[in-house]
Amino acid sequence: MSTMQPSRRGRPNRQTPTSGLSRGAHTPRDRGDSTPSSIYNSEANFHVSDYRGRGRGRGRGRGRGRGRGGPNFRSDPDYPPVPSFASLNPGTAVSIILKQDQPTGHQVRGIVADLLTRGDHPRGVKVRLRDGRVGRVQKLVSESEGTQGEYLYDERRRRQPADVGIFAALEEADRRYQGTGSGELRKPQVAICPVCEDFEGDEAAVAHHVEEHFGG
Repeated sequence: MSTMQPSRRGRPNRQTPTSGLSRGAHTPRDRGDSTPSSIYNSEANFHVSDYRGRGRGRGRGRGRGRGRGGPNFRSDPDYPPVPSFASLNPGTAVSIILKQDQPTGHQVRGIVADLLTRGDHPRGVKVRLRDGRVGRVQKLVSESEGTQGEYLYDERRRRQPADVGIFAALEEADRRYQGTGSGELRKPQVAICPVCEDFEGDEAAVAHHVEEHFGG
């Protein structure tokens, strides 16, 4: 009996650590292995879906934004760069192309009075100058250049009525001269006999009458 007791006591002592070790070793390993893997998998899936969502959102947003905004006129090679609508205000000195000068591209300068276009335009914002001229802005100029452009236009406009009057008078004189000449050609020329001074007729008749005076 004395020999069996230690063995019975020893079995539980031997089994208890083994069972305790198996539980302790198996349970933490399972928890330690399963929990991080599930977390990593869920995080990986979250990041992938998140990146996919961001990629789609950016792609769609950029595509729609460009479609609504329309073409960029500043990068269009068919048109030279022109000042933007935001850079123009009443009082800005500009160089414009008038409608009648579009085929030649001739530019005139002046000071902006009104903006006639609501936004940017590939051929330039349409404005009305203080002197009344209307055209599309091609570039900005200094204030002195704009004022000089107005002065030159006013001077040409002041001289125009005098020039028109001179030309009109010359044309009227030409018409009177042509009318007088044509009237004289239509009227028969009357000549008087230099001998008797009584006979009248054309040159041929008067010549024949003179010959009769001298027995011819």
